[in-house]
Amino acid sequence: MSPEQRYEPKIPYTRVLLLLMVIIIPISIYGFYTIAQADVAMQESIGNNFRTIAESNAYEISSFIHDRVIQSAMTAVAPDIRRLAEQANARYRGMSDAAFESMVQTTEKNWNLPAGSALVKEITGNAVSENLRNIIRLDPRYLRITITDDHGCTIAASHKTLDYYQADEDFWQAIYAQGRGAVSVTDVLYDDVTRSNYIGIGVPIIEPGSERFIGTLDALVDVSELSRIVKRSTLGPTARISLVKDDGVIISAPSISLSMNQKSQDFDAVSELLRTQEGVTKGYTVTAFPGGTKHLVAVADTGLKRDYKNLSWLVLVGQDTHYAFTAIRTANTLISFVALAGLAFLTLLVVVFDMNRKRQYVDLSAATGVTSPDEAR
Repeated sequence: MSPEQRYEPKIPYTRVLLLLMVIIIPISIYGFYTIAQADVAMQESIGNNFRTIAESNAYEISSFIHDRVIQSAMTAVAPDIRRLAEQANARYRGMSDAAFESMVQTTEKNWNLPAGSALVKEITGNAVSENLRNIIRLDPRYLRITITDDHGCTIAASHKTLDYYQADEDFWQAIYAQGRGAVSVTDVLYDDVTRSNYIGIGVPIIEPGSERFIGTLDALVDVSELSRIVKRSTLGPTARISLVKDDGVIISAPSISLSMNQKSQDFDAVSELLRTQEGVTKGYTVTAFPGGTKHLVAVADTGLKRDYKNLSWLVLVGQDTHYAFTAIRTANTLISFVALAGLAFLTLLVVVFDMNRKRQYVDLSAATGVTSPDEAR
C-alpha cells in the first residue's frame, strides 16, 4: 500500500477541544467556588466543635461546685449540729446587748492567749468538732469547717479559728443575710501554704419547722480539681483550655495558676463577642493575636453566677488556626491542585492544537491571474 493510500484516522480536534473546554472550565470554576464555601463551612464546624468542648468543661466545672455546695448543705442539717446551735443560742436569752458585747470582747481578747485555751479546747474538742474532722479525713477537698451560732460566735470547728467572733466578717454576713439565711460562695482564692485554690462555701443552719436561722456552717473547699478538669481535654499542639474570671484573670490553664495573676489573651479575643446575644450564641471567633498569628477561640459560661454572684467564670478553648484548620487547608489544597491541573492541561491542548493544525495556503498566481514564466513559453 502506497503512502498515498495509507489510512489516516480523521480526529475532529476542534470538537474534542471544545468538549474538553465545556467539561474542564465549569468543573474548575466549581472547584474554586467549593473551596470558598468549604472554608466557611469547615470553619463553622470546627468553631462549633470548640464551643462544644468549652460547654462540656463549663458544665463539669459547674457540677463540681454545685456538688460541693449540696454536700455542705447536707452537713449543716445534721441533727447534732442543729442541736448544738440551739443550745448555744439559748444562753443569749435575757442577755442585754451590752452584756453580749462585753462577753465577745473579753473572749476575743483571750482567744489566742493562755487564758482562752480552756474555751478553745472545749469548742474544738466537742463531738461536733470531732465529726467535722472526720469529714475532712474522709474528703480531703474540705480544708476547714467552722460552725457558729446565730450571733456569729464559734461553737464548733475542725481547727482553732483565728477569731472567736465571726459576725464582723463579710462572709458571715452574706450567710446571715439579715436573718433570712442564704447560701454564699466566695470567689476562688489561692492558699500559699498548701499551694492550692479554694473557695469558701457558707450555708445557714435552719431550725426545722420554723425555718428560723439558728447558725452558720462555713467550709473552705479545695478546688484544685478544677485544674484536672481543664487539662483533661487535649486538642493537639498550641491548643489550650482555660478557666477565667469575668475580668480575664486565669484561674487555671496549662502551666498557669491563679497565683500568677495573669490575664488571658483568649479572653481579650472573645470580650467583644460576649457583649451581644448573637455573639454569645455563636460562641467562637477567629482573631489575630499580637505578632500576626490568627487563633480560633471559643467561650462558654459556667452559669455559676446565676446562683453564686462571686463565681462569674468562663471556659475558653483556643488554638492557632494553622493547626485548627489543618483539615480545611488539606482539602482546599487538593481541590485547588485538581482545578489548576485541569486548566493547565486544557491550556496545553490549545497550544498543541494551534501548533499542529493544517495551514490552508492560497494559490496566489491563480488568484491574481499572473502566469509563471514556464507557462508563458
